[in-house]
Amino acid sequence: MAVIQVGDDLFDEETGEYAGSAHPGWLPTVLETEDDLINYMRILMEAESSALAEEMKYKTVVSNVQKIVKRKTSKVKYLRDMYQGQVKKLVEDILPRDRDGNFRTKTYRNPWGKVSLRETKTKLAISDNMMAMRFAHLECPLAIKTTESILISMIPDDVKEKLFTDASVAEAFGFHVIEGDNTVSITTIEGTKDEAS
Repeated sequence: MAVIQVGDDLFDEETGEYAGSAHPGWLPTVLETEDDLINYMRILMEAESSALAEEMKYKTVVSNVQKIVKRKTSKVKYLRDMYQGQVKKLVEDILPRDRDGNFRTKTYRNPWGKVSLRETKTKLAISDNMMAMRFAHLECPLAIKTTESILISMIPDDVKEKLFTDASVAEAFGFHVIEGDNTVSITTIEGTKDEAS
């Protein structure tokens, strides 16, 4: 593990995980007094503030790039919607054909790209789910897909208790018991919270 210093902090070079302060005595290993607790909470708040500031910068940059991409994608959509039909007709006229009138090749190429003609089969799509469901019940019931799931909240309390008391029985029936625990919540900046058991 190689540790590198970035400002006043140390980080694991391979994983990027925080490895402590570059200044000894920054925080004691064990918090024993109220002063230690106050110092810890101050340092935690400063770290959270710094992390939130970087996150806000990141979100702003991403938002701006998304707007730029949206504008450029809008132009691409316009060009495709406006000219795709014309391109298809023009390429069908340009591509060479054999004696029977079939295309010798279905791809047109130029220095800026290619246009490929592909034959697609006629497909069926659902436009009104309820109407299609009624039709399928009458004409082709095997086409109907049914999905089942379990609502834990609807399992009676006495059944839950039986499963809670013996985790191996719960496992045998396909459940996993997650033990309840007390949690600690440390808040330094309103709107952020760290919970640990």
